Amino acid sequence: MEDMEMAGDIGSISDAKDAVRRVLLAVTPKWLLAGQTLLLAATCAMFFGAGKFGDNIYVAAALGYVLLGFTVLIQRRRGARTFSREPFTAPHYLANLGGVLLVLILLGSVRYLTEGGTFRAYALQFVLALVLFGGMQVALWTLSIRRVQRVGGAVALSDEVIRPRECLMFCAALTQVTEIRSDLLAHALALNAPTFNELFDRLSKAGYVTSRRDQRGSRRPWVALTSRGRAAYDAHMCALG
Repeated sequence: MEDMEMAGDIGSISDAKDAVRRVLLAVTPKWLLAGQTLLLAATCAMFFGAGKFGDNIYVAAALGYVLLGFTVLIQRRRGARTFSREPFTAPHYLANLGGVLLVLILLGSVRYLTEGGTFRAYALQFVLALVLFGGMQVALWTLSIRRVQRVGGAVALSDEVIRPRECLMFCAALTQVTEIRSDLLAHALALNAPTFNELFDRLSKAGYVTSRRDQRGSRRPWVALTSRGRAAYDAHMCALG
């Protein structure tokens, strides 16, 4: 690590964005996002394409909620916890549900454009839902990346521990999850085992990261950013900005 600092390999905002982009793809890959969008669009087309609104909005909302919960379970299976109290009290989860409800309301408001029960009705509703849900996914993705350099409430203070590029990327990746399994984090950041352990030891000694054993007996520990580490990261990002 000292060699990295001597070489002037200093982390930047673009490095932090790159780390966030990598870990987001590792936790929620594109195939999962695409599948989620297609299933939600198909569900909306099934209900609203029939031309009968009524209580279908509540059934569709419930199915969308279940689908989002299934996404959380897949993320957990892959090796990441994205919410501290999954799924019902998570702000992002509720935001996703709000987005789904908004799309359902918009689709319901344009149901008069189609004749119920025809192929044209189903196809039009599917396309509309696909565009709306796809736009929502792209918006959430873009906001997650841009939020990296918009840290509020932190005092600008350059941190020597986080200053190296690899350390900055390590911390930036951990800001996107509550916990992540060490092997998934190493894969997302393209780190070999010795480098990963070196970075973790450096940040752990500073009190910025912590780890715990997998309750299922796996040898791969779960890694998380501490409150002290988050405060130091936010302050360092303010200094970079």
